[in-house]
Amino acid sequence: MSDFLLQVTGLKKSLRSSWAFSSRPILKGIDFNISRGEIFGFLGRNGAGKTTTIKTILGLVLKDTGEILFEGKPLELPNNLSDIGYLPELPYFYNHLTVEETLSFFSSLALNQSESSIKSRVREILELVGLKERAKSKVISLSKGLQQRLGLAQAIVNKPKLLILDEPFSGLDPVGRAEFREIFLNLNQQGSTIFISSHILSDVQSLCHSVSILAAGVVKRSFSLAQRAELFGEQMTLTIQTVQPLEPAIGIKAKSNRKTPDGFEWRYFFNNPEEATTGLREALNLQDSKAIKILNYQSEPRSLEEIFLEVTKE
Repeated sequence: MSDFLLQVTGLKKSLRSSWAFSSRPILKGIDFNISRGEIFGFLGRNGAGKTTTIKTILGLVLKDTGEILFEGKPLELPNNLSDIGYLPELPYFYNHLTVEETLSFFSSLALNQSESSIKSRVREILELVGLKERAKSKVISLSKGLQQRLGLAQAIVNKPKLLILDEPFSGLDPVGRAEFREIFLNLNQQGSTIFISSHILSDVQSLCHSVSILAAGVVKRSFSLAQRAELFGEQMTLTIQTVQPLEPAIGIKAKSNRKTPDGFEWRYFFNNPEEATTGLREALNLQDSKAIKILNYQSEPRSLEEIFLEVTKE
């Protein structure tokens, strides 16, 4: 058995214009693999082809050419599709149903089990996604964030081997995002392989084991996040403290700052050794004059956001 749960090779798709006798290529040969048990990030700018790729994998859009294998077999086989859960970017529900009724409906479609087993699974999932207290609420009364939780609930009723999430953090507040990250990690630890397409790169960086970056219908780069430093180099991070809310002059502008009980902290990121040496020298001179205090100076892999911007700007 292959180590890859999902393999996509040479995937192409064109869409015909509604007003002209021509077609426009959306996917121009997509290639990527997802290993069993990993959390995989699928990244790209708006219009790059991420959602079209997902819908093609699921059979919601027919591909032109290419191969999609799930556990080494064509994904078109119904038995394979039953092992996949899907949260679309814009989930839709029947507004007149309650949360509990909605999830019971999806569970009856996905699970070939008794009514008592389905009810037990529904209670379990409502607890997991934080909707237990809203079980009797009508869907129409839910906020965007709560509907997103319901969308996640329906995606995991069948305990999928592969969970596909298209913009799963949409509409969530910071607390909701943190709770979703915890849920994804728990599902992954329980054996689910997770495919995440998201524009919130900080969440992708904290969750994913590997990513593919899509641009103009092709995968530009695929890599393990553990190899960021090896593949894209490191950056030096300098953190200093001042008493006054005035940024000290060390050659470049601070990327972030915040007020603390002891003053104000400023963080600088250097992407090349020469710039880092100059900045550190200026900071040491200011520290000698008691104008600032150096709190930290260390190297770390470049952020996923920086790598994404570098790859997609081509």
